[in-house]
Amino acid sequence: MLIAIGITLHNIPEGFVVAAGYTYMPRLGLVIAIAIMLHNIPEGVATAIPFRKAGTEPWKIAVITLLSGLAEPVAALVGAVALSVVGTKTVIGYSLVFAAGVMAYITADELIPVAHEYGYKHTVSVSLLLGIMFALMVNVILS
Repeated sequence: MLIAIGITLHNIPEGFVVAAGYTYMPRLGLVIAIAIMLHNIPEGVATAIPFRKAGTEPWKIAVITLLSGLAEPVAALVGAVALSVVGTKTVIGYSLVFAAGVMAYITADELIPVAHEYGYKHTVSVSLLLGIMFALMVNVILS
């Protein structure tokens, strides 16, 4: 259950960054939303697997992962309303930079070292590069 709560809390800033990106430039918001949507697929699997291993019924797993995922669009809606009220370009810019910085820090400080400990050093490097290239391709396609 702690994993589901953690993923739910993780989805809130993702929703805010989608709102900030869309408020700044709709195309940017769409690119961010698509990248985060693709990121949420393995995230949902990571939420569901521990429940399945613990013997939780599949319908309960579906409800828990759905509720966890719904935190993101709710946060995007709240963020869009808040930014439309006080959303100067400066506030939106700082919101985007802060969200990117937090995610980069967590990835570099927590996720990559743990993956290296489990012996996935090259997988991490290749996956990181592929993820960046894919996000850039989505950006080019939507341009």
